[in-house]
Amino acid sequence: NMKITRFEANEIPLNEVLMNFEYDPVTGQIFRITSKGLRKIGFIDSKGYVSITYKQVFIKAHRLAYAIYYGKWPSNELDHINRIKTDNRITNIRDADRYINNQNRKFKKKFSLIRKQYIFDQLLSGADPESFDDLEQYFPYSFKKSD
Repeated sequence: NMKITRFEANEIPLNEVLMNFEYDPVTGQIFRITSKGLRKIGFIDSKGYVSITYKQVFIKAHRLAYAIYYGKWPSNELDHINRIKTDNRITNIRDADRYINNQNRKFKKKFSLIRKQYIFDQLLSGADPESFDDLEQYFPYSFKKSD
């Protein structure tokens, strides 16, 4: 009767990681080291990150990549610099605290009544609707392009 232990990624001994996985920092791909050679591994999880399973535990591939490349588990969150969650190239991953990570998020622009009024006034005086990149945000059903 084998006991299955649950652990955080950071609790997997690094030597065990290095014996079982290989990482290509140029492509961001993670490989499992098998008796037949290297096997590409990874799947997209429900949050859009590449993950792998090891001993029935899910590990985010970018954390594993960082651990293999730098020889230590990250002490913080990691940030995908270009905001593409599946891009695990080492040049795209940085150690970041929550503040930095949040700063690098795409936030929806806040709605501004002043901006809406400005656009409305410009349109009334003959401005081209195409000249406003945020037109659809303020007038979502008014200027739909026909396909």
